[in-house]
Amino acid sequence: MSEVCIPRALLFSLIILLPCCEPAFCAPEVEWITGWGTEHEDHVFEGVHVEGGGFCVVGKCGDPDSSKVNGFVMKIDATGEQEWLTVLGKQGFHDEARCIIEVHDGFIVGGTTGISKRRSKACLWKIS
Repeated sequence: MSEVCIPRALLFSLIILLPCCEPAFCAPEVEWITGWGTEHEDHVFEGVHVEGGGFCVVGKCGDPDSSKVNGFVMKIDATGEQEWLTVLGKQGFHDEARCIIEVHDGFIVGGTTGISKRRSKACLWKIS
């Protein structure tokens, strides 16, 4: 049976230095938190970092009891301040924006749009 030999200097260094090291995968710190919306159940479903800085988020806003909600796209800056907001969908129908991707001249948003009071279908919006 072979023995593993660790030089005393290396062992001493590890004992002294290890307590000083932070784990490589520690939990991130919250830099800022902000909120928007109405008194109803508003939700953000996805957010992406955009070229030029900041983020775009998509979601839904409106009154869940009436089944009348609208999708939205919102641009926020790097500190969480709202820059602009676009509401998507038809008034009185259930519309949701679920995903977003940045393209060279704007954004493509995926979601659902109402086609009647009780039915909806998959939808893409182009935002410029």
